[in-house]
Amino acid sequence: MPESFEDQNQEQEKGELTFRDLRLEDCDDMVEVVNSIVEEGAPIRRKQKTTKEDWLPILQKILERVEKGKDICVAAEKDGHIVGWLAGGLLEEGDDNMPTAEVFTAILSEKGRAGLKNFIDLARAWLKRAKKEWGIKKVITETSDKNRAKNLYIRMLGFVEKGPSKTKGYVMLEKVLEDDEGIDIAGGLD
Repeated sequence: MPESFEDQNQEQEKGELTFRDLRLEDCDDMVEVVNSIVEEGAPIRRKQKTTKEDWLPILQKILERVEKGKDICVAAEKDGHIVGWLAGGLLEEGDDNMPTAEVFTAILSEKGRAGLKNFIDLARAWLKRAKKEWGIKKVITETSDKNRAKNLYIRMLGFVEKGPSKTKGYVMLEKVLEDDEGIDIAGGLD
């Protein structure tokens, strides 16, 4: 199994966001996050609330893929609870012979400037880990063209729009990582 965030021995202060590996016992927190986002009508694919019974098989599948090294999932934790996560997988073959990863889930329950900073930090943690473990050169993702906040955050990370997705109402975005490129965004938010 790949190096875990727990191996990095992070200490968390109250109210501080930290990153760690996703665990099976996070199911209740994940259900709460998903349901809160569905309740507010955010432009995400899931339109109905979920339950622990429905979410548990999804989480088990994610963890199996992580265990096999096919996916990386970074959990954002605050005050002992999961407030978001970002997951993605290594594509078998990129369209231009570059090692490519695809981000397929990015959820964070926080809003405003703090939410923006935390989303950027979560994405940086995932990108850093994917670059280290997989040697990726490019990352692709898709997002709803109606999700203005997420689109802004993704563009702040240096992603550029590549056109419409195969999914109606979604756009494809990509970021090519240079060999010497850091993961920080221009100007930062710190």
